[in-house]
Amino acid sequence: KSMTDTTCPTVRTVCASGCDDTTISSALAALNPTPPTTLAQYTCIVVKDVGPYNEKVSVANFDTSGSSLTIMMDPALALSGVRAVINPPASSTAAFEILNATVSVTGFAVRPTAAVSYGVVVSSPYVQISSMSVDGGAFIGYAGIKLSSWSVVSHSSVSVVAAHGLWVDYSTMSSVSYSTA
Repeated sequence: KSMTDTTCPTVRTVCASGCDDTTISSALAALNPTPPTTLAQYTCIVVKDVGPYNEKVSVANFDTSGSSLTIMMDPALALSGVRAVINPPASSTAAFEILNATVSVTGFAVRPTAAVSYGVVVSSPYVQISSMSVDGGAFIGYAGIKLSSWSVVSHSSVSVVAAHGLWVDYSTMSSVSYSTA
């Protein structure tokens, strides 16, 4: 059994061909056809290739009481240091916009090629960001990663030119570890 088989009873796979979905956004929509949707068990979206994924990934309107949602790079690829590239479209708020509690995002490289406000913006508590690389250059205006309260960033790196690397302003009980900005 794979790691996702044992930790995630509900799994949707994402890749260019041969998976459940071809975008992370379509996988989220399939899990949440009539918002708000209650996730009855641990749920994972597993990305099985490097993309690039030219999309804004917005996580909202899930009831995660007693469960969680994880968006992750395939563990077999992640162990070799491979990350899926997310390139948000022009005028997006961020590559990842997390508006939901109890969400984990791991194993991605945010590489915008158009102006966005954030690489990752989190407005809900209990969010974990790990193994994330945000290389925004001059395309990120406010922060590479902006956290809400009770959230964690670990094993991540942020590189921006004229923005905050990590923004934890007005954030309570959040932590950053093994990360650079």
